[in-house]
Amino acid sequence: MDQIAQVLVMMQQQMQLLQQKESSDNFMKILEKIEARAADSMPIVIKDKHSIFDSLLRRIEKFSFDAESGRTFDLWYKRFKDVFDNDCSDLDDKEKTRLLVSRLDEDSHQLFCGSISPRLPSDLTWDEAIATLERLFGSAKTLFRRRFECFKIQYEHQDFNTYETLVRTRCMDAKLDSIDFDGLQCLVYVAGFQGAEFADYRTRLLRKLDQAERISIKDLTAECQLIKSYKEDARMLENAAMPISAVNYVTKRKKFKPKRQKRTWKENQRNGALQTPMPPPNPRTRNHGIKSYQMKSIIAALRQDVQPHINVEINGHPLSLLLDTGAMITLISKPNWNRLGKPQLQNSDTVVNAANGTRIPTDGRFEADFKLNRSDGSQHSGRGFCYVTENLDVFGWEWIQKIPDLVKPLQKYINGATILPDPGAIRREEIVAKLKTDYADVFKVGLGRCTVTKATLQLKPDAYPVFIKKRPVPYAYVTTLDAEIDRLLREGVLSPVDYSAWAAPVVVVKKANGSLRLCADFSTGLNDALMLHQHPLPTPDDVFTKLNGGTTFTQIDFADAYLQIELDDAAKELLTINTHRGLLRYNRLPFGVKSAPGIFQQIMDSMICGLNGCAAYLDDVIVTGRTIEEHVANLEALFKRISAYGFRVRVEKCNFLMPQLRYLGNIIDATGRRPDPSKIEAIQKMPEPRDIGQLRSFLGMLNYYGHFLNEMRQFRAPMDALLKKDVPFIWTAECQEAFQRTKDALVSDLLLTHFDPSEEIVIAADASEYGIGAVISHRFPDGTEKAIQHASRSLTAAEKNYGQVEKEALAITFGVRKFHRYIYGRRFRLLTDHKPLLAIFGSKKGVPVYTANRLQRWALLLKNYDFTIEYTSTSNFGQADALSRLIAEQSTPEEDMVIAAIEMDATTICDLESASKCQMDRRRNCKGSSFETNPRIC
Repeated sequence: MDQIAQVLVMMQQQMQLLQQKESSDNFMKILEKIEARAADSMPIVIKDKHSIFDSLLRRIEKFSFDAESGRTFDLWYKRFKDVFDNDCSDLDDKEKTRLLVSRLDEDSHQLFCGSISPRLPSDLTWDEAIATLERLFGSAKTLFRRRFECFKIQYEHQDFNTYETLVRTRCMDAKLDSIDFDGLQCLVYVAGFQGAEFADYRTRLLRKLDQAERISIKDLTAECQLIKSYKEDARMLENAAMPISAVNYVTKRKKFKPKRQKRTWKENQRNGALQTPMPPPNPRTRNHGIKSYQMKSIIAALRQDVQPHINVEINGHPLSLLLDTGAMITLISKPNWNRLGKPQLQNSDTVVNAANGTRIPTDGRFEADFKLNRSDGSQHSGRGFCYVTENLDVFGWEWIQKIPDLVKPLQKYINGATILPDPGAIRREEIVAKLKTDYADVFKVGLGRCTVTKATLQLKPDAYPVFIKKRPVPYAYVTTLDAEIDRLLREGVLSPVDYSAWAAPVVVVKKANGSLRLCADFSTGLNDALMLHQHPLPTPDDVFTKLNGGTTFTQIDFADAYLQIELDDAAKELLTINTHRGLLRYNRLPFGVKSAPGIFQQIMDSMICGLNGCAAYLDDVIVTGRTIEEHVANLEALFKRISAYGFRVRVEKCNFLMPQLRYLGNIIDATGRRPDPSKIEAIQKMPEPRDIGQLRSFLGMLNYYGHFLNEMRQFRAPMDALLKKDVPFIWTAECQEAFQRTKDALVSDLLLTHFDPSEEIVIAADASEYGIGAVISHRFPDGTEKAIQHASRSLTAAEKNYGQVEKEALAITFGVRKFHRYIYGRRFRLLTDHKPLLAIFGSKKGVPVYTANRLQRWALLLKNYDFTIEYTSTSNFGQADALSRLIAEQSTPEEDMVIAAIEMDATTICDLESASKCQMDRRRNCKGSSFETNPRIC
């Protein structure tokens, strides 16, 4: 029985174990089912597109473009490419594009939308969106430059891991992993082309490196040989086309031959100039003592390979200069001036003309020691003035006569020639010195103060205060900006205040010398609230009438002109700026206030009232006289008034006793006024079309002006024939004749007009891949339109790398600056065929903040003008499109004219062009109606 009981107990235990095992198995099955269900339900959550989108929004940080610090779209996209490729696999292209665009910061998003307008981001495919962003926010540096900069990286005591990261990042950006031995050789090859004389080679080789996937050093050598051949062919054609009269320019002139006693050259040197009667002066060419050198060079007409050069040491540096006995002075090019260490330049009133009468601009002169080494080891040395030009190196007669070995062989051929000092130049210096002595207070360095009146500003009846927050200042500029603010406080231009209902933000502008300028942006609200000062600006006829009969001309430039005008107390309350140091109030009239031009012009008109031979256009005053004596008397009277008014002038920017000046499309000189040839230069120098695209652009211009001149259609038939299908593009003599006749019609009186400020002013500007063009016109009440002046230039190598929106913006700023004298202080219409520019330049909420620095600089520059910007379709934009595509090879960026920036502070314009990036808070509308207690805060 006991055994049976034990067996039963054992059986019970086994049954319990089996039950436990079965329970365990059941539990495991249940657990497996739970896990399976969990696994089945999880994809449902993950595959929810809304959840994916929200999750990715949190994981992908926003993109903010900053080219200066290297934050480009390429690097940002590489960082998150794996997320877009894998984690976004359940999203379609439209959803991925929407996610991508949503991660752009505000400025980048606005620029992106503007660049694809009128399309929407949802209209773009994924690949199109990526390509557009890479173009807009990619690196502005070429591949060659990025690679070249890799070899210039220096260790600057940072952490080694940080330095490693820097090297890795730069090398990846330069794509050094794809460079082979051939590529490395090409890099070294191109880097060796240094100096201005190799600029053409360097530009072409860099373009070839950027365009070619793979290239060898042999390809570059072949390209150099090709460039050299092109240069030689161009030089051959240039010399072949030169008329014979150019060589005989001097010898064919009829000489005045008075009866005189023959003397040897040595006697003339000993006794001075021959005492013979001089030919009667020509009233149309009187110079009245102005130093004007005519470069009547015969040698310049010779072929380049036979022009005589002379090796000379200037300030210890060996240089090669063209020996030219027809050049009265010595010239040196900017590259060679840089090689000499950039010696300090003196201002010079010297006018230098080429043999054909073309003005040769000079940047100034410096006094230098020069030395010539003879073959026998001896030396000849001297000292004289050297004038700096863009690209001319000429050893002129002024230096030649100081070298006996050069002069002696010429003595037998020189018939009584004597180099005499210019008495007019000496007299001019005496006149200026006397003015400086008699009116020392006017020429004193520092800010003047008008003592006869104060400026008043009038608000519109419905105006209410606008208060804008301060803008952040980069930490690196705080110290320098503080110094500038302290200077303005010391001079009384600014005063600190604790409260103001009005406040405008400031723009920190970095000047070329490293210092900063403080500019107020009153376009954020105050300018809209001000009534325009109605005092009229003078018309060209007003100025010409006052200058009529003058033979020489003086231009007076005021130092910080507007800041010399004090404000009344009510105006000071309006002109408050918000800075990092708090609120500061202007005590003087600042640049950028809408009423400033009219106020200043009224004061100028009052100051010169009753003076003879004197005209004023804003801060530029022009003085003349029928004789030197009358001119000096008029100058004395003017400076007496300037002293009485408390103004000061900037002597280094004044031009005394000039033979001519340019003003509003005219040249004024002793003979009167005549049209400025530069008005039609862009059309006259326009080359014939080289392909169908350029021909279409030119015919587009004819279509535009054909609306106003029906006869234009009869000239164009041979050119229209080239547009027919299956007709090869062959430019025949008939095409050339038709092309020339249409150009003649474009610059005739039928389609050109003189500037009239009472008529509507229109500026149209356009850009192509290699040039920019602009035209200023009058639109008359009957709907017709006539051009006042055309302008165009080719793009530099750097500008050709700009995006299209930047090229179009550059064209607009080019046109505005070119026609500045016509439009400043007047309202005009600005036309463009690029829609994104309407948002960039047409904003009425202050200067838009775009991370692309140059767009912000240009927007800030245009805020100084009163205009409306309008969009015109490309098909109706022929007047500007052709100018940007058909550009003469000689075209270069525009130069300053004789009267430079007479309507506004030229220094301010230059500063605005070189302004650094400034951050701006966006304007927000705030509710509130109380004028005193609830100003608009933005």
